[in-house]
Amino acid sequence: MGEVTKYGAGYRNLANLSDHQAVFAEGRPRNIVSTIAVANGDSANSKHYFGQIPSHAIIDPRSLLYHGSITTLADYDLGLEYRGDLVTLDGLANGLNLTSAGTKSPIAAITADNYAKRLWEIIALSRDPGRVYDLVGTMKAASTADSYITMMLDFIKK
Repeated sequence: MGEVTKYGAGYRNLANLSDHQAVFAEGRPRNIVSTIAVANGDSANSKHYFGQIPSHAIIDPRSLLYHGSITTLADYDLGLEYRGDLVTLDGLANGLNLTSAGTKSPIAAITADNYAKRLWEIIALSRDPGRVYDLVGTMKAASTADSYITMMLDFIKK
């Protein structure tokens, strides 16, 4: 294999003079910082709305979900809704175990080769719909303890 020159999405391609898209090189960092109080007796399928994220955003894989010990919550999912309609129940994170206090990746279901993709690409759309999605957590078991879940999600938008 010979020597080659390649350009990433955040660099102007000098070979064909195409400009980079702003989200890849000049995007603005944004954050969702949101805490949900989980109460003893919150039932399975309870939903937690953490914030909103635009379809063209790139989620920072260094984002974290902090949580206290929710002893019976061994299955917690993170997904997206649009105007109350489910887009993906667990497309960002599936089956997070929150039984012991700690941190988790809120995008654990996204593989490393998809980290630089925009949200609309991650949810397998053919083009950007220009929407803002709700970031939703779903408890798959009832809670038997009072605790908390804090979302610290960083993303880049154009």
